[in-house]
Amino acid sequence: MLRDSDADPAFQEPLPGHPEAQIRRVDAPALLSDMCADIDELYWSRTIGPAVKITRVGEGDARRWLLSLVGTESMTWRSTNNPADAETNIRLMLGLESAMSVGVVRALHAAMERDGVPTDRWKREPVLICGHSQGGIVAAALASVPADEAGVNVAGILSTGGPNRRIRVRPDVVTVAVYHDQDVMPSLDGSPDRAPDRRVTVGRSLVRPRTRPLYYAHSSSTYTETVRLLERKVRVTPWGRLASSMAALQDFLPTSGEPTRVMHYEIWQDILTPTSESTWDTVAALERGGSFEPATYPIDYAVTAPRLPRIARARRRAALPPRIASALSSLRKDRS
Repeated sequence: MLRDSDADPAFQEPLPGHPEAQIRRVDAPALLSDMCADIDELYWSRTIGPAVKITRVGEGDARRWLLSLVGTESMTWRSTNNPADAETNIRLMLGLESAMSVGVVRALHAAMERDGVPTDRWKREPVLICGHSQGGIVAAALASVPADEAGVNVAGILSTGGPNRRIRVRPDVVTVAVYHDQDVMPSLDGSPDRAPDRRVTVGRSLVRPRTRPLYYAHSSSTYTETVRLLERKVRVTPWGRLASSMAALQDFLPTSGEPTRVMHYEIWQDILTPTSESTWDTVAALERGGSFEPATYPIDYAVTAPRLPRIARARRRAALPPRIASALSSLRKDRS
């Protein structure tokens, strides 16, 4: 627990060895773009593990939960105390349980327990997850299985730049996936630009910046701007699948005067002492549990990958004029 808006003081004492979290956006989000902007700040919280923002909206039967979730923070191939790493990406793509997905469920359960929600309701409370990059994969993975199996009831997803098209979410989950045409990250799962379920996909073509175009295309702040434009678009044209899906996600947001409670948690992991057992043998023996089923895309590669012409060909020597040819011939004879 990093911060609780209902506590006094709101900021909690950090754990021994953990730095103080740098958090400024402490209000409940009023727009979907506010949840994206929260992710922008959470990337710079300076905590050991990723910080997440959990907002309880409403009370009683109208109670619902908002979760802002960051993406990959550690790209090292060595495990660290930060579970938002490359290992989590690989495990999620294989349909395996990851430290990040377990941490998200535990953070939500801790927030519900702190708010006085009975234990038997933890798996029924509706949750909206706004996830960037890896956060979108975690959200889709939790929404791909029944709530009793996942531990939480993910009822809505706003995914920005997440490579999660290999994961088929439940039909009752409202999903809006936002991608930039110049962002290569959503294609890293090897899937084509197709929807494996009832999700609504929104694309945007960016104007190339002066520097670092790849970073700009995948940046969380760029996606925040895109979601703001998307909200403006559905206000102007409030019809169609996109507008109805956005309206369903916006229903999770607090209305005027509705009570809210904002909590911040840090998700981190302990590093176990390595054993002499081969890591490869351990990974190869893992079995997918539960009802996870990756989405497949039948593709006729003979059609989609036409035969390409040869890139380089052997150069042919151009014929020399007779005078130059005879001069070179006589020169070679003199040298020999």
